[in-house]
Amino acid sequence: MMNDDTNALVLETMPSKRVLRDRIDRLSASADAKAILNDLLDVVIDVGGRMSAKTWRSTPSPASWRSQSRE
Repeated sequence: MMNDDTNALVLETMPSKRVLRDRIDRLSASADAKAILNDLLDVVIDVGGRMSAKTWRSTPSPASWRSQSRE
């Protein structure tokens, strides 16, 4: 699992949704292909957000690690 510094680095280097949509718009592809890519972008962002939220909720804190190791 990634630590907080790694997570911050990954999130800082990710292009914004607007930048990704602009890149899709500049592709030399049909309008239908671009529409599919834009829909896929929305799904990936939604699923990624849910996964990272679930990971943050289910990851035990370092304080709980210490208490569990003493038992």
